[in-house]
Amino acid sequence: MRARLLITSLVVASVAGLTPGSADPLGLESLTLSGPETYLLAEETPFTGRLTIGDFGVPRFNIDLLVDGEVGASGVTADDGTFSVPVVFTSAGMHTVQAVAHRTTPLEIVSNVVTIDDTSVSLTIVVEGMGTVHSGDGRIACPPVCSASFVGGSRVALFASAASGWTFDGWIGACESGTDCEISLLEDRTVGVRFSQSPA
Repeated sequence: MRARLLITSLVVASVAGLTPGSADPLGLESLTLSGPETYLLAEETPFTGRLTIGDFGVPRFNIDLLVDGEVGASGVTADDGTFSVPVVFTSAGMHTVQAVAHRTTPLEIVSNVVTIDDTSVSLTIVVEGMGTVHSGDGRIACPPVCSASFVGGSRVALFASAASGWTFDGWIGACESGTDCEISLLEDRTVGVRFSQSPA
């Protein structure tokens, strides 16, 4: 199951102190914001948007992205009014992101709200031969605990260890080499690990 991005319909920009539809002294028309369908915790997620400007010819505006109501990232519009600002999510769950364009207080233009809602995904480990696999957070300790649920977009570190008299041969459906493996969970996933008996 993938984390889905829900974008509200276009909202005409409002200028602080003015009601929607009232005269805008700088000819500003609207500010829109969009983002990706999925995100990974602790990694940059780009959000893009556009400030539509009227005939007045306005210089560049500062852009603040409000994450759950607090400023989480900032940038500046390009000459054509577009912008791209990355956000790093450090906590799981549902988040709202909204752009605010401003040049001088109290003038500001507010965008539509983008909501990112992550969902639970499962990780299942299949062991062939004699050995164990555990995750860095301790939720997987296989065997016997070979399956667990995680927040969609999580990165999970896996570590394989061969039993005495056995050799680690590799991962199946994940990392190409090494007993340590880090995977991204954007959907339900099964990862195998193979151990072979050492020559006598």
